[in-house]
Amino acid sequence: MGKQITRKHSQINLLVCLLLFNACSSAPQQTPSSNTTSTPRVTATEYPSPTPKLSPDKKLTLYIPKDFWVDLFFEAINERANKAGLSPLKTSTLPDGDLELRVWDGFGVTLLNGFVLKKKAGQWSAIKLIWGRDEKKTERVVALNHGVAEPAGGWDKFWQQLVDEGILSLPDASQIDCEPSVLDGTSCVVELNLKGVYRTYKYGNPDYAECAEAKKMMKIACQLFGNMCGESKQ
Repeated sequence: MGKQITRKHSQINLLVCLLLFNACSSAPQQTPSSNTTSTPRVTATEYPSPTPKLSPDKKLTLYIPKDFWVDLFFEAINERANKAGLSPLKTSTLPDGDLELRVWDGFGVTLLNGFVLKKKAGQWSAIKLIWGRDEKKTERVVALNHGVAEPAGGWDKFWQQLVDEGILSLPDASQIDCEPSVLDGTSCVVELNLKGVYRTYKYGNPDYAECAEAKKMMKIACQLFGNMCGESKQ
């Protein structure tokens, strides 16, 4: 009799264990939620990036190509930015959530125009840096800053369109051998300051270049500058 009771207890214990195991295995598994951000990273992850450096205050990571155009073009960029009352973007460490985009179109024999888009404390603003005639006729042309009205869909949508076109991830043209053999024309230089990262890259004569990245750059330039960027030659 004692052996039968012990055997029944063992069977009951085994049944309970099986029931508990099935309950645990059938329970929905919890997967850790991923923290997504509204803005992608600034670095060009699909291409070899320049070796990053730190700004003098060690608060900003700099991605600047080691190419001859940087010193040459930024001489003109800094001069035009100074006329607009803008400090060099690579020296500014922005608060969390803020961003600044500067796109420069021109260089060479073409007057340098700029588009500056900022998000500061949740508020967007934009200006175009263009040239006009001097009313006093002391100079042939003068630098002008024009405010840009908010797009119909809002600045958030406008920014997302730029991101979708690759404004954050496009590489420098020199990294992908995308530089057409055109002596004259226009170039586009992009500057970005976002999430503790400063990045710049250039496309020379993107309307003549054959690579897909240059076509994206051309589309971005046309979106920012309108008819000032010209028409694609492709």
